[in-house]
Amino acid sequence: MSFSKELFRGVANDIVSPFSYSLTIVNGKAVYVDGFEKILIISLCEIIIKTRKCKLKIVGEELAIEKMEEFSCVIVGRIGGFYVE
Repeated sequence: MSFSKELFRGVANDIVSPFSYSLTIVNGKAVYVDGFEKILIISLCEIIIKTRKCKLKIVGEELAIEKMEEFSCVIVGRIGGFYVE
């Protein structure tokens, strides 16, 4: 079960369905990404993830993928921010 599905359970489908991905930053130390297609680049300072409509670039220090499931993952490290390309 996906975290974002639980988070948006009470919200109507017409509001949630336009989103192709969800990204949650927790305390600047972890990022939960749901709804991506593939991981394009992994390094200690950046991770680039492809979604249906865009690319997500997570930047920081000592980045690593802690847990991965079919369309979601948890990235840990010192998160500096993220960009949508």
